Amino acid sequence: MYPTLSDQDQVVIDTSIDSVKADALYAVVYGGAVLVKRLQMQFDGSVVLRSDNKTAGYEDISIPAADLHDLKIVGRVKGQFRNL
Repeated sequence: MYPTLSDQDQVVIDTSIDSVKADALYAVVYGGAVLVKRLQMQFDGSVVLRSDNKTAGYEDISIPAADLHDLKIVGRVKGQFRNL
């Protein structure tokens, strides 16, 4: 998620938010992996998981509405701590 998050950053997650309410960073479990991604709801009910770091070759992950049961939203990222 560089430049928004760097390797070894610690994040604060609001676990009371368990659905996509805005184009924002969320901690999710998908495909057996724990991820921090920018989530965007689409008009067709699907969700797109995006990385901010496009130069690293990370592709968007589109999850169709019918497969959203495979996506667990842990919470919304509300802050971060970075070691100097």
